[in-house]
Order: sequence, then structure tokens, then C-alpha cells
Amino acid sequence: MDRLEILIGRAERLDHVLIRVLGRTFPGHNDFHDGNQPASPIHARIGGFTAEIDLPSFLGAVAAVERRFPALGSGGA
Repeated sequence: MDRLEILIGRAERLDHVLIRVLGRTFPGHNDFHDGNQPASPIHARIGGFTAEIDLPSFLGAVAAVERRFPALGSGGA
């Protein structure tokens, strides 16, 4: 898979979000239900703040919150 970069905003010193799509955590598998999420690190610079987010870890945390609080995942209250 060729590397894909998605840039929202302007890079370098200005506010932006950069998503690098590197592939999947397990490239030889087609499913995602067992943890085969996209390998896509996210870099964000907003105001004076920067963040580096590891997408598979982030998705795992979101799934854990949805299991603990099911109403959040369904859009219900």
C-alpha cells in the first residue's frame, strides 16, 4: 500500500491536523473486528498545543468507553 497523507489546514507552524495512513496493524488480514485497525498516526497543532495520537490505541480506548457506557456508543442518552 502506498503511503497516504491527509492534511487539514496548513502544515509547518500553522494550525493543522495531519493523518498518515500507513496501512493496517495486521496487513495480511481483511477484517477489523479483532483489532486490525488502520495504522494511522495523527499529528495535530492547534493554537499553542500539539498532539501525537496513535490511532489503534485511541480506537481501543474508545471501544473500552463504549463497553463501559453503552449509551454513548449508540447515540442515546
